[in-house]
Amino acid sequence: MSEQNHTQPIGQRIRDLYPRLNETQLKEAEANLRRYFKIAADVQKGQASVGVDVDTTGRPATMEERSNANLKS
Repeated sequence: MSEQNHTQPIGQRIRDLYPRLNETQLKEAEANLRRYFKIAADVQKGQASVGVDVDTTGRPATMEERSNANLKS
């Protein structure tokens, strides 16, 4: 993806990825993607409010780490 793509509206990016979508499908896909982003943001906010950080290390959590995270709640 070029740097120019970062400033494109979501609808244009979807059209670039799926050029065969008609206008109705494009609007529905954009609405679905926006809903998905909102849900993802809400989940992250919810986790942050209870002290659960989002793991960005790129490695899978160990069983011990998973157990400890569940015990904190």
